[in-house]
Amino acid sequence: MITFLSVILVLINITSGGLPIVNMNVTLQKPAYIINISLPVACIDRMIYIRDLCTGTSLPYRLINSTYMQVINIENCSRIEITYVAEPTITNESIGVIVYARQYYDNVRLIWARNIVIVPSLQDLQKMRFSRSNMAILEPGHKYYIRYIILLPLTENKSRPSINVRESETKKNVNKALLYIALIFLVVIDIVVWPIVMLRRGRKISLKHRGDEKEKVEDLSDLEREILRIIRERGGEILQSELYRELGVPRTTLWRAVKRLEERGLVRVEKINRLNKIVLLRDQET
Repeated sequence: MITFLSVILVLINITSGGLPIVNMNVTLQKPAYIINISLPVACIDRMIYIRDLCTGTSLPYRLINSTYMQVINIENCSRIEITYVAEPTITNESIGVIVYARQYYDNVRLIWARNIVIVPSLQDLQKMRFSRSNMAILEPGHKYYIRYIILLPLTENKSRPSINVRESETKKNVNKALLYIALIFLVVIDIVVWPIVMLRRGRKISLKHRGDEKEKVEDLSDLEREILRIIRERGGEILQSELYRELGVPRTTLWRAVKRLEERGLVRVEKINRLNKIVLLRDQET
């Protein structure tokens, strides 16, 4: 039996040692015995832990390949948690991780330790939103290659008193030099790269607004037009569960239609506790 997933939250944590740890929180539309799941990052077998959030018990699994698995839902629970050690990509020049932020993921977050400096490409940087100094939200529907640098700790190891003073001072100087290089790199990104990114985004937005707005509406499907009509009649906002009962279509079909409307800038999806509220942004007569 194949199940449809309704909500998938992904957290990728790059530890101080440079090892990526992935945590997935999966909520099912309805319980099923076999759950097929595509992973955001290639995993290392035998370093995977899956538990039933309803009972706290661990669940067996079968790894089809490094990014695809089947979970045996023994307790028939609707919420499970998957935690595993991801496989980093290591070359002679850098270390990094390949992230598949799949279209149906609801949220993909990347966090890293304080001694880690991420070095994303300019293309990936345009699709990332930094909420704080060590966390970024990845836009779903894209593939990312996140390279990063591991800075050596600046504190001395007091458990080894046999190290002479000259060797200790040399290590401190090397660590400081690496830290200065990383800081200079970040400053260059802020001064040079970031304005270019924002300028390109501004051009894309301006070109999008110059286009004919009628084309966006004329390209809508009958279901998308019906969704806009119902939201308009409800005063400009409605819960997704109410919209599902009103239309009577499959949840996945409804969710894809809502996401397409959100991409066109016609609606916005807001999280209220565990519910989705759909808000009309532009009142287009369809």
